[in-house]
Amino acid sequence: MCLFRQFRFLSVALLLAVGRNVMPAAEPPVRVLILSGQCNHDWRRTTPKLQAILESGGRFAVEVTDHPEQCDAATFAGYDVLLSNWNTWDKPAVTNWPATTRQAFLDFVRAGKGLVVVHAGGSSFYDWPEYQQVVAAFWDLAKTSHGAPHEFTVKLDKDHPVTRGLEPFRTKDELWLKPGMHPAAKVIATGDDQPLVMTTEFGKGRGFTMLLGHASEFMDTPGFQTLLLRGTEWAATGKVTIRGAGDTGATDPDQVIKSVSGYRFGDDRKAILALEKMVFAAGANATEGAQLAAKLADALSSEATAEGKQRFCQGLSLIGSAAEVPALARVLADTNLFFNARQALERIPAAEAASALQSALATTSGSARASLINSLAARRAEQALPEIAKFVTDADREVAEAAIDALGKLGGAQAASSLESARDRITPQLRDRLAMALLRCAESLRAAGKAVDAATIFAKLTAPGEPAHIRLAAFPLHVAALGERGPAQVIAALTGEDTTLQRAAIRALRTSRQPALLRAAAERLEKLPAELQEPILVLCGEQGDATVLPAVAKAAASPDLAVRRAAVKALGLIGDSSAVKPLVQLAEFGDNDEKKAIAESLGRLRGAAVDEALVGALRASPTVAQPTIIRALAARDARTATPALLQLAKADDAAVRGEAITALGKLADADACAPMIQLLETAAEKDKSQLEGALVEVCRHDSAAIPAIAKALTKATPSEKTILLGVLGSAGGAPACAAVRGQLKSESTEVRLAAVRVLADWPDAAPLDDLAALVETTRDSTIRALAARGLTRMIPQAPAHATRVATALSQALAAATDSADQKNLLAALVGIPSVPSLKAAQGQ
Repeated sequence: MCLFRQFRFLSVALLLAVGRNVMPAAEPPVRVLILSGQCNHDWRRTTPKLQAILESGGRFAVEVTDHPEQCDAATFAGYDVLLSNWNTWDKPAVTNWPATTRQAFLDFVRAGKGLVVVHAGGSSFYDWPEYQQVVAAFWDLAKTSHGAPHEFTVKLDKDHPVTRGLEPFRTKDELWLKPGMHPAAKVIATGDDQPLVMTTEFGKGRGFTMLLGHASEFMDTPGFQTLLLRGTEWAATGKVTIRGAGDTGATDPDQVIKSVSGYRFGDDRKAILALEKMVFAAGANATEGAQLAAKLADALSSEATAEGKQRFCQGLSLIGSAAEVPALARVLADTNLFFNARQALERIPAAEAASALQSALATTSGSARASLINSLAARRAEQALPEIAKFVTDADREVAEAAIDALGKLGGAQAASSLESARDRITPQLRDRLAMALLRCAESLRAAGKAVDAATIFAKLTAPGEPAHIRLAAFPLHVAALGERGPAQVIAALTGEDTTLQRAAIRALRTSRQPALLRAAAERLEKLPAELQEPILVLCGEQGDATVLPAVAKAAASPDLAVRRAAVKALGLIGDSSAVKPLVQLAEFGDNDEKKAIAESLGRLRGAAVDEALVGALRASPTVAQPTIIRALAARDARTATPALLQLAKADDAAVRGEAITALGKLADADACAPMIQLLETAAEKDKSQLEGALVEVCRHDSAAIPAIAKALTKATPSEKTILLGVLGSAGGAPACAAVRGQLKSESTEVRLAAVRVLADWPDAAPLDDLAALVETTRDSTIRALAARGLTRMIPQAPAHATRVATALSQALAAATDSADQKNLLAALVGIPSVPSLKAAQGQ
């Protein structure tokens, strides 16, 4: 049974947008089933929006299913059209439809019904040809792509029933580039020359696909809603009766303007939407745009309501030209229309519009004047610069702030000069703002190639009397504007006593693209205070310039901990074999944290000679530094260090021995197994445990180590054999198992017990027969108990051998005389599903 849910979430905006598509009451509703519940887009928002759009005019009765895979022929029979907002893209929860659903889907469309696809709703079932024919378009991995959502014009085919009579419209959406399309698909709408809307036929049925609708907010466009409504009706019935979005029935601009002239907030918005449609359509046709703009300008002097005139201004902001500027300039004096008229003049691409805004400065004040200044700055109206400059010292702070900001945005020498001349005449509260505007002017001069003029302004802004944040921002720009003379300024700042400029110099070092600048600072590093040395060393490491290596190496011996640590890290990033010696020397005196950092830096050093240098340092360094060097060699995977590590594995110092043994586990190979095993003869108990772990690691990365250990096993002492048996047990595999099995007959009880323990814990069931034989034949209760435990462990891995195990345990139980031994065997029998185990348990 297919599960359904109803959405009833309609925002006021959506109701206003779609309420105009009212159908005659006598028209029977079109029954729509939306397929939803899974999609790589936000279906939880888009599905309710789609349902709301379809239900807005009464033409459609809509239901939603989140489980289309549960639908069958009986389900689909209740509908005229399916709308897919569902796909399987990157959604493993439902990757296929059962055969009954597939057949019902095809039969539904083939019989004369319809399918509507929105955006990615068809990107499924690429191995199902009939499905691809019905959905018409899909995401083709080999060629399809998309950019960021942006505005574009949707152009329409005038001949198809869905698009006939509609005008092009602007929308914002995600545009698919080169979508995959079935050869039978017919494109009826495009955007930026890419297919957007297409139709297809399947049997007697129809498919309608829109690649628009990436997100719910993009579905608010009237054009989108019109295409969805008309396309859904056509897919379901083969005809279109729904009017276009915003269509009030009036196509005469004069009639629409007359309707809008009486509009007040709260009234029906059909006339407003009709005007918007006309404006959008006129924007694509210069002649129509000029004619409509002239009518809108005339309407500004009519008796229309303020709300209506606001809409006329909005229309002129999109299609207005120099011819409409006088009409807009006149209504700037109307407080109800000032904002809309100013906005329209700000947008109209004509010099006359800027002149009108500039002229209005003389007749306004306060916030209105400030907003006019902002509009002139937004237009980059350089001709208004002298007029704007007059207001920098205005008594109204809002106006003065707007003028200062506008001059900074306009930039250039004239704006900078105007700001400079006003510096001593403005209030203290505005000085920071003026300094920031000057900074922007200087930046614009530098971008225009006037570096000398820019440098002059930057120099003034770095003076001690300027705000600290301005000085910090201006100094790096000043250095860049000076070109070859910049490094001298940085060095002077670093070696001076002005702490703000010192911080600014560090910023300059960080942003500069001149390698010589950082080199110059590094050469003077030891003469600088520690708080400056540290960030410079960090930059040396980040920029990776090896020429500063001597200075960094010298800094590594600094008495200041923060400087040393920065130097150590930088050496690791830029150093080569020459950095080994200073880093190793530091390891003789540093604390644990420093030694860890030194080991990390030694591990990062570059160059083929580094490993050789480290091995040499390992042999020559005092004991206290050797663990750090060993950790670095292990981190570098320096296998050539193995001979030296074998020697240090016998060192007197426990820390050195431990690091050497651990490193051998990572670096040694099969050839090193024999000398590592020899170490067991004299090793302390803790070292033996480490050696065992190291040998296990060697076996894991070099399979040839297992035969080497098996060979050594035959000549080892009993105590050594127990360790080597543990190594083989951890290594696993058939060769290791055979070597362990060979020690079951050892004359040493200790070795035999160790072999049984290893086999009992074997990772697979390979030693099952050996353990079963031991249970049946041994007289040693400890060995029998171990073998029995191992057998019970292996039953889940080898269930076919349950009878064999139960038989062995049962025989041993019958022969056992010790009560503890009997209990152990009986416990092992519990849970083994076999007849022998049941009989044995009953016998007890």
